[in-house]
Amino acid sequence: MDLLRDNMVLIVTVVVLIGIWFALRTTATQFASDSSLDSMLGRGEPVVLEFFGNT
Repeated sequence: MDLLRDNMVLIVTVVVLIGIWFALRTTATQFASDSSLDSMLGRGEPVVLEFFGNT
């Protein structure tokens, strides 16, 4: 119990940072074709487009 009490600030800080990361991360959206991507881009809403290549 002393370990938890002595490190409470560190534990709370790490838990809060993990919670912020989960709240602000972007999720991947799979597009079946180019036309589905075009339809999403044409809605008039702001879109963040990120390309990732794992090669």
